[in-house]
Amino acid sequence: MNVLSNRFCVEGTALKWFELYLTGRSQTFVYDGNQTASFSVECSVPQGSVMGPLCFVSYTEEITDLFDKHCVQSHIYADDNQLYGSCRAEEVNATRDRLLNCTSQDGAHHDASA
Repeated sequence: MNVLSNRFCVEGTALKWFELYLTGRSQTFVYDGNQTASFSVECSVPQGSVMGPLCFVSYTEEITDLFDKHCVQSHIYADDNQLYGSCRAEEVNATRDRLLNCTSQDGAHHDASA
């Protein structure tokens, strides 16, 4: 809920509605005719819903700040994020380290309640 309240100024009843919409969800999978047991979904946004695209944007909106912080370039489309860096041959290790640091930083794991 932090992103919605802090970056998008959603508050009050609207924020409570999003919180109720995004929490307490469960999911199952069916593969080859077999269904898994139900398990709790504590991250991401509901797929196939009318609110899905809006929720996804708010869920991932801060990720570009993380990329900028680590000086890595990115391509973002739908739910696909690609990070990359360009460098001279002698800078390969430093560039690889920037990419690794970016993907392993705590900030890379967003609040499930977005």
